[in-house]
Amino acid sequence: MDQNIPVRPTLLTVICILTFIGSGMSLFVNLTMFGFFDSFSTLYQEGAFSAFILGKEQEEVLDLLFTTKPVYFLYQGLLYGLSVTGAIFMWNLRKMGFHFYTIAQITLLISQQLFLPALPFPAFELLITALFVFFYARHLSIMH
Repeated sequence: MDQNIPVRPTLLTVICILTFIGSGMSLFVNLTMFGFFDSFSTLYQEGAFSAFILGKEQEEVLDLLFTTKPVYFLYQGLLYGLSVTGAIFMWNLRKMGFHFYTIAQITLLISQQLFLPALPFPAFELLITALFVFFYARHLSIMH
């Protein structure tokens, strides 16, 4: 038995699980929005979401989301799929996963600004992305 097999560190396990949860849920939500965009848009126009709207700002965001092209949600879903794929590779200590994850996350930040320029700059999302990329990068030396 080979004693040089690297063991996945606890921090890497935790951030991979967080990525599985966050990007996995976003993958599901975006693909669902793409698949049922017309139905959701009709329900929104009929006021079915009014109980969930907490204020004018939330209503403006929903207005913006339902005026964008449905392909935006497909694009986002595919990028979140790439993010999850990257986390799976890193879970298995494969360095290629870091590149998949990083490219997906940076592209997600840019695409929001391209598709929905009326939204404010995603500063919080940028911070979270930077932290995850930093913590993943710290483990590159044990990946192959």
